[in-house]
Amino acid sequence: MPTDSQNHSQQGQSEKSQKIENLIELTNALADLFTQENNLLSAHKASEIAPIQAEKARLANAYGTAIRDLAANRSAYDDVSDSLMQCLRDTTERFTGLAQTQHALLDGANQSASRVVEAVREASVQERSGYGAAQSGEPIVVSFNANA
Repeated sequence: MPTDSQNHSQQGQSEKSQKIENLIELTNALADLFTQENNLLSAHKASEIAPIQAEKARLANAYGTAIRDLAANRSAYDDVSDSLMQCLRDTTERFTGLAQTQHALLDGANQSASRVVEAVREASVQERSGYGAAQSGEPIVVSFNANA
């Protein structure tokens, strides 16, 4: 029969494993949201991202808390199984890759929006200067994709 000390040790290890499992779940949930956002960004549907931002913020806050706890007490998790820690590493790697993809997609969308703003600015300058189509009295047409 296990002693109180052994029971306490097993309970502590179980709690640590549970914290790692919770972190894996949080990381997977965030990765799933990033996948959804990345798909929307790739499809030029950025306006459809807004509804999931509250959930993303909630998960990101919980993730940050869990990561800080793990970082502050890293040695306390030394006895967590190697397979569970590998699962955490794999999940984190997936999440990091998705975050990098999202960063690139957002940079692309930002550059596209900047080009539209610059085109509008140039058209405005030409219109005020009397050059181009505006000189002949025809309107200057500038189009842009609001979903880009």
